[in-house]
Amino acid sequence: APDSADFARALARLLDAIGVRRAGFYGFHTGAATAAAFAGLFPERTAALALEGLPAWTEAERTEFLARYLPAVPPAWDGSHMAWLWARMEAQTQFFPWYASEPSRRMRMAVSSPAHVHANVMDLLDAGDAHRPVYRAAFTFRAEDWVHRIRAPALIACVEGDVLTDHLQRPALRERGRTFSSAETFRAAAAALLQAHPGDRLDAPPGGGCLKLGEERLAWRKWGEGAPRVFIPDAGGTLADVRDPPPGCVALDLPGH
Repeated sequence: APDSADFARALARLLDAIGVRRAGFYGFHTGAATAAAFAGLFPERTAALALEGLPAWTEAERTEFLARYLPAVPPAWDGSHMAWLWARMEAQTQFFPWYASEPSRRMRMAVSSPAHVHANVMDLLDAGDAHRPVYRAAFTFRAEDWVHRIRAPALIACVEGDVLTDHLQRPALRERGRTFSSAETFRAAAAALLQAHPGDRLDAPPGGGCLKLGEERLAWRKWGEGAPRVFIPDAGGTLADVRDPPPGCVALDLPGH
């Protein structure tokens, strides 16, 4: 099964495909794990890192999540698996972990819209049981194996209310992380760090196109000229979600989620 290092190597191949040698990265939760692994494997290609909610699982958590978080969803004759799957994807925006529905596990975030829940359900159905070995990379990540290998300027942080805030006090991250009172203050600090340590300029012309990455195709679009910023839609989103992008914004339409 793939792990965070495998996804970091895939990220390197994406950068090769779009002609970028060195870049700065922002990652949230699993994305932070992938970015940390990338920085450890490719220090010469990492300009800076903004890691929001980098996980530092305990062995007990890892064992529980690998056992319970990714159950198989075999089709049922009465279609009951469809209703279960909808409720499971909706619960993922309400509780952490999704199967623990007691009030103490309620997250401080808005429930996804029906349209986005539907899009995520359809993506998961499209992936089928293949989503499980891929998703498990989120829980096999070991911060203690990677954080000490980061050489680039890095902001490791959580916003108050994040379910992983207490991870900043765990041995792998202790005295390395910061807690921010709001998403806005974190984003400002992350933007300042990434702007102070820029990577390569992406000289793609305005417009759009499609990159072929192995058997997949990745659609992209760029708006005008300016300092390049990459926009990745929210879960279940597409390029159509981009509203009033700044000049130079590059958006990626990921194949599935």
